[in-house]
Amino acid sequence: MFKPTQCMLGRLRRLPLTTKQARKGFYKGNGVGMLGTIDRYGRFTVDWNRVRTFVVPRDVDVCKLTPFVAESKSKNEEIGDMEWQKPVERLTGSKYLEWFKTDGNNEEYLEIQEEATRR
Repeated sequence: MFKPTQCMLGRLRRLPLTTKQARKGFYKGNGVGMLGTIDRYGRFTVDWNRVRTFVVPRDVDVCKLTPFVAESKSKNEEIGDMEWQKPVERLTGSKYLEWFKTDGNNEEYLEIQEEATRR
């Protein structure tokens, strides 16, 4: 039968190991870190030293950057008191750009972008 050459075998070994290449006990997982332990009764206890925490910057409310999508635009339309429905028309790229130009505060965004390119 056909075999890959020595050169090709060397390249194959540098790739990440897959479940097809390994033996019966290989479990790849999905890259999630272990955030606690499971005791002998099957209960999970969280180790809070391992839990990720994200620190919000102090001056986040005075930041000049604005969201790319205007906060005034919502995904759903209000049809009554606490009643919402999805919009009938689909959002196209041209409509999105029109919203960004009118409501997106793009002047500040362009100023910040120019300052970044000058540095």
